[in-house]
Amino acid sequence: MKCSPIRKVNRSASCALAFCTGLILSVILIAVSASGCVAATDQTSDYKLGPEDTITVTVVDHQEFSGDFYVPSEGTVTFPGAGGLVVSDKTLTELANDIKARLVDRGLRDPEVYVTVKAPRLLQIHVLGAVNRPGAYPLKPAWRVTEALSAAGGLVLGVEPADCTVHILRSSGSKDSVSLQEALRGAETSNLVLQPGDVMTVEPVETFPVYVMGKVARPGLYNIRKSSATVLSAITLAGGTLDDAALSKVTVTHLTGESETVSLLQVTLEGKEKTQVALKSGDLIVVPDSTARFAILGSVNQPGFFQLKENQTLTLSDAIGMARGADPKQAGLNKVAIIRTVDGKQVRQMYDFGKFAKSGDMSQNPQIQSGDIVFVPSRGGMDLDRVLGRIANSFSIFWMLDRFNTK
Repeated sequence: MKCSPIRKVNRSASCALAFCTGLILSVILIAVSASGCVAATDQTSDYKLGPEDTITVTVVDHQEFSGDFYVPSEGTVTFPGAGGLVVSDKTLTELANDIKARLVDRGLRDPEVYVTVKAPRLLQIHVLGAVNRPGAYPLKPAWRVTEALSAAGGLVLGVEPADCTVHILRSSGSKDSVSLQEALRGAETSNLVLQPGDVMTVEPVETFPVYVMGKVARPGLYNIRKSSATVLSAITLAGGTLDDAALSKVTVTHLTGESETVSLLQVTLEGKEKTQVALKSGDLIVVPDSTARFAILGSVNQPGFFQLKENQTLTLSDAIGMARGADPKQAGLNKVAIIRTVDGKQVRQMYDFGKFAKSGDMSQNPQIQSGDIVFVPSRGGMDLDRVLGRIANSFSIFWMLDRFNTK
């Protein structure tokens, strides 16, 4: 008789223990089930449904509204009791709420609806355009434009990043266009994050080849943009002109044999081409050597021929400076002569350069022209008239030889 209470207590404890154990197991099973759904999708709660997903819809206590459903390419699924619903681009929670709202509208009282991913679609993107290996690629987490470009083997030969625009067609139908060069520099506004189903197209601007030869830094063949196909743009691609370039005599020869002459002197003055030449594929652009020169002889430290740049204002003082200055002990600066050809005849002009050096008299510091011969005599030397006569008669031969050798 004394044992009965004990048995009752033990029986009550056993019942309580069994109830708690069952409750704990139920919680564990629910947690395992929920975690299993997440693992099956391999996605977070932000996972957005799309074509080729297979989903499971569970309406508690209503098997007739439950089942597995495949998401077709158009992204719309017809659910029992709920009718047709757009599935693409919705999260699992959003779709569950939509199904629940439809069932409520049709008279079902407070239904419990759960949506899980039974078989996720293959998450991939397409990379097309000017890449070495266009095609479909599995999308990896946090992939951006640069990673997709690398997976596709980079740009095809001859295409530069600066000439490319990247167009991204989203699965939702929206479109983004960014600069590839900015994306490669790491700008987040251009190096966009890619999403499943995106189609990324690398589109180069239209270019055509031209040859740039002569007095430029890097002669060769260059692809020039059709939208900015000017002579100046082509020369800029070749590194610009050299110091001894004849900017007023640039020639453009087309494949037809037709040739045009362009002056780029206006560019240096106003920053624009005076004459626009329509460049065509295969054009040959030649920047010739400038033959504008002058000579300085006599009592200077480095006599010889010197380049006279186009559009350059050069005075007698500049010329003497280019010859490393006059000999301070021997130079007769008060009788500097310039021999110049005018209308086919040689004309001698005398200047007192010493007066310019002392008082700044600009009339004694004339401008030098192409073909001038500057002579700085020595003090107490030979008769100046005889020296200048010899220069006038014989120096023209050496002048012509020099011009011939520099062509």
